[in-house]
Amino acid sequence: MRQSEGRAPNHSTSHLHIVQRRSTRSAAQYSLFGLWHLCSLDAPTVAAAWTWFVAFAYGIILPWTSILSMFLAVWMLYAADRLLDARTPQPGSGLEERHHFHHRYRKRFLSSLILLSIMLAALLFRLTHIELKLFSALGALLFAYFFLIHVWPFQSAGFSAKTNRLPKEFAVGAFFSAAIFIPTVARVTSAYASLLTGAILFALVCTLNCLYVYSWEHGGDLSGAHWTTEFAVQHKNAVIFVTLTACATVALWPYASRGPALTALACGLSLLCFLILHVFRQRTSAIHLRASVDLALLLPLPVIALAVVVK
Repeated sequence: MRQSEGRAPNHSTSHLHIVQRRSTRSAAQYSLFGLWHLCSLDAPTVAAAWTWFVAFAYGIILPWTSILSMFLAVWMLYAADRLLDARTPQPGSGLEERHHFHHRYRKRFLSSLILLSIMLAALLFRLTHIELKLFSALGALLFAYFFLIHVWPFQSAGFSAKTNRLPKEFAVGAFFSAAIFIPTVARVTSAYASLLTGAILFALVCTLNCLYVYSWEHGGDLSGAHWTTEFAVQHKNAVIFVTLTACATVALWPYASRGPALTALACGLSLLCFLILHVFRQRTSAIHLRASVDLALLLPLPVIALAVVVK
């Protein structure tokens, strides 16, 4: 942490530090929809809803403890990630309003992290043995990923900033999808191939979610992007077309079982929502646009579930 010249160090100051602050607005000045994103509630809402939906698609009723555990765990990860990102002292570090918001209210976020970690620890005893094993393996990989992006001193070892940046958009899609499908995988005795199909499609949609956000927030500046992110953003239309084609093929395949068919349908509808948002992105504020792309992942779920129940 840098100290001001000619000023005695203040050891009580938090290690989280931001040089540039885009806004000093209080939480009361944001809309509820904006706060849903700024408080890191959007990703855990998506995670909890999709955890329920995947199980529903494959004919499984999950206990409320699995869904609540997913919500708490994802919120803690996203809040911690944004607090860690907000430590960056360099000007022009690419921090967005969500990072500034977490820094501004860091004491409340840190207190919430401590409280919710206790709640999550208590809920873990309610999970099945297979769930715990799978989540432990995923957690180990996620911890290694966090270490690489937040702790390991790449630049001091002579790496460039472009090399330093890992393909975060692809990693988030893979980790997010794996976590969502674990509760269902732990409760099935077969149909692993169909589960893998659904997981891959959802991972692609989550990756495209991140790629759209990256392209909106950075415009045409891809200088700091990993080469995979740069390639995917430049060929975003082709990636969307291939993914939509895959979703439509699985959803309409006459021999597809209910699980992958419903998952593919939800993924395809979410992608169409992404395209609509992209067309009207200039008419939406940055915060609401970022929240809307996560809302797009939620909208198809109740519609599809209701149609299946009524049928």
